[in-house]
Amino acid sequence: MKQSNEGELSSLKTELNRLDALKEGFFSQSKESRNKINDSRNKIKTLKKERNSLTDSVKKLKTERDELNKQLKVKIEEFKKVAPQRKNNKKGPRINTSYIKKEIKDMEYKIETDALSFEKEQKLMKVIKQKKKLLKETEGASALSEEARKLSQELDAVRHKADETHKATQTKAEESQKKHEEVITLSNRLKELESNQKEFEKQIHHYKQKIYEINTQLGAKLEEVISKKKEEKREFKADPRKEKFKQQKPQVNIEQLQQKAEEKLKKGGKLTTEDLLAFQGKR
Repeated sequence: MKQSNEGELSSLKTELNRLDALKEGFFSQSKESRNKINDSRNKIKTLKKERNSLTDSVKKLKTERDELNKQLKVKIEEFKKVAPQRKNNKKGPRINTSYIKKEIKDMEYKIETDALSFEKEQKLMKVIKQKKKLLKETEGASALSEEARKLSQELDAVRHKADETHKATQTKAEESQKKHEEVITLSNRLKELESNQKEFEKQIHHYKQKIYEINTQLGAKLEEVISKKKEEKREFKADPRKEKFKQQKPQVNIEQLQQKAEEKLKKGGKLTTEDLLAFQGKR
């Protein structure tokens, strides 16, 4: 019977160790899983923040680009009004305005200082009038050409800025899309990790329950062994024939047994039924 009890205790202890090892294995996986879940959540949070910032930049750039495109249309319309006139003015011969001004000045001086006949003076006045008209037309064309040149420069500047803004908008939009795709990928991975985590926790709970059941059985078996020991002790005391043997048998110090069992446990030694009973007695 003694051997049977010790065998059952050993079997229960082995099963307890096995279940505890399995539980610790799932606990280790659960801990690693929780770390991955936290890392994924933090990464998703960072990516969303970066994505949203890029999206805001894209909105601002689109607004700026649309405004530049409006300016571009206005400049193009203004240039269209001036460009044809400039083109027509370029068809005539090139005129030296400085020389014409000198001619006009010389003729006016001649009228003022020379004693010209009325007929010659009228002819000179007519030539002066023609040259002034030509000079006015030439200066007008020159001013028109300058306006067209200025508009052309402004048009090029606005077009260049609009192109740069468009490129920046596309770049930011692509970056934002990449961040969004990373968020989706990580979110799917997070769902998988959370599903695994639930399974780990389920297994941990399962083995904790099993360990509780084995501990309950182990406690009951220890109580049975202790009760048996007490019964045997009472029977021994009640038998006068064993009194002499009792006196010769060395007395057992329970504290020494407990201390011995503890030392064995610290060194990783295998505990016997007596060791377990010593612990039970300590409790």
